[in-house]
Amino acid sequence: MPARSERKQVDQALDKALSDIAHERTAMNGFGFVQVVTRKIRPSLIATIQADPEAAAARLLLRRAEHVEGAGTTFIEAHPAVVAALRSSWLDELQKRSGRPVRLSENPSLALSAGNAQIVER
Repeated sequence: MPARSERKQVDQALDKALSDIAHERTAMNGFGFVQVVTRKIRPSLIATIQADPEAAAARLLLRRAEHVEGAGTTFIEAHPAVVAALRSSWLDELQKRSGRPVRLSENPSLALSAGNAQIVER
């Protein structure tokens, strides 16, 4: 259990660190825990993914495609809904970052999260 002086130091440090943020804070409990609550400014990551699973799968697939190494063309195969969610600006950015052309293929038998990226010969 933290000593009274340690609790006071933590309280002062929290006050200083959170002075610019609207928040509520509980007192430190016997285990040394403090709960800080702030206003949510945007949807959570989970809520964002649930709202548009196709776009979330598309972004994840692009991240995977960016890390594929080798020379040739980046070949991306995904569910048609995921391919439809791929924005041209995202594909342009992938092409710019990888330095390789990108080719897309739709495969309706794939799950939304089962897309893949690989390097193929031009």
